[in-house]
Amino acid sequence: MGPTRPTLLLTRPAAQSARFAEECEVEVDVIISPILEIVPCEVRVEFGKFGGLIFTSENGVQAGKGHDLAGRKVFAVGRRTAEAARAAGADVTSADGDAEALIALILATRPEGPLLHLRGAHARGKIAARLTDAGIPTEEQAIYEQVARPLTDEALAALSGERPVVLPLFSPRSATLLCDALPERTAPLFVAAMSPAVAEAWTGPEPKTMEVAESPDAGAMCRAVARGVAAARHLVTR
Repeated sequence: MGPTRPTLLLTRPAAQSARFAEECEVEVDVIISPILEIVPCEVRVEFGKFGGLIFTSENGVQAGKGHDLAGRKVFAVGRRTAEAARAAGADVTSADGDAEALIALILATRPEGPLLHLRGAHARGKIAARLTDAGIPTEEQAIYEQVARPLTDEALAALSGERPVVLPLFSPRSATLLCDALPERTAPLFVAAMSPAVAEAWTGPEPKTMEVAESPDAGAMCRAVARGVAAARHLVTR
């Protein structure tokens, strides 16, 4: 382990963080410290009256599996969400983008409604309201909670140390929670944000670099992380 090797701090749920670390393929020391835990809600979902379902995250699909998605028409926000829904047996159409792309896809497709957006308790974008206003009746139901969790001692030690920390952020809420959890004195931070909205949610100390992914997907985030890692190495070698 050389002195120029930065730390990659991943704060998504553990399985997603581990997968992302493998996808990035950067030479870093990885710390996984989920700042959110996905907890399914104990709710009953009545599918009968809906012509299709909307999912805006892989977490929503995982929570929805207990309600039997086999054969159901699903609109998914992106590739990872679509793959999870297909694995559950759904008939999937993917927007391969963000919430705006998903809304545009549904408006262009004009499916028979009403639709049901199955989402987390904390959500942005007002997808159901916007589709309803555009003439496609859509309801929404929270089927999982995103429960805040404290950072681990290992993560706090890295954040208060001397070694650069590369910090990917995937949602505005996780960015806000992380800012609230930061120690008073922080290591040099190199932030990679999933979108401009995520970058805007950062209210912590000014990072050395703020890389915004060119599109809201894992590949673009890996490239943003790689740029952050390169900048971190440059900081400690100049």
